[in-house]
Amino acid sequence: LRFHPNKVVDVVFWRQIVGTVTDAFYTRLELKWHPTPYTTLILAGIPSFAVAPSSTPSGGSFYGGEVDLHLRWRPVRGFQLWGDVGLFLPGKALDNPLRGYRAKPAVGAHAMAVFPF
Repeated sequence: LRFHPNKVVDVVFWRQIVGTVTDAFYTRLELKWHPTPYTTLILAGIPSFAVAPSSTPSGGSFYGGEVDLHLRWRPVRGFQLWGDVGLFLPGKALDNPLRGYRAKPAVGAHAMAVFPF
C-alpha cells in the first residue's frame, strides 16, 4: 500500500519531518464543530507507530502523537481561509540511545487563502 504524495495526514510529523507515511500506521481521531454555517473547527489527534520497530533509531514502535487544530472559514462560495496548527510529541522510536539523542517536540503552522477568479 502506498499513499499518494499529496495525502495530508497531519501538520507536523508526516508532512514536515518525514514527508510521507512509510513503514508505519496511524490513527486519526477528530472532532468537528460548526459554530457558524461558514466556520468549521477541527481538533485531531494522530498517534503514529512503526510497522517494523527495527527500522527506527531506537528499535521502538511508537513514533509519537500529534494534536492538530484546523480552522476553516468559507463566507461565500469559492473564497476560503484556512489555518492549521500542530504540536508533535515524539515517542521513544525517534530517540537514538547509541548517540545519546532524544527527540524533541515540534510545532508547525500553515495558512492558506483561496480566491475565485
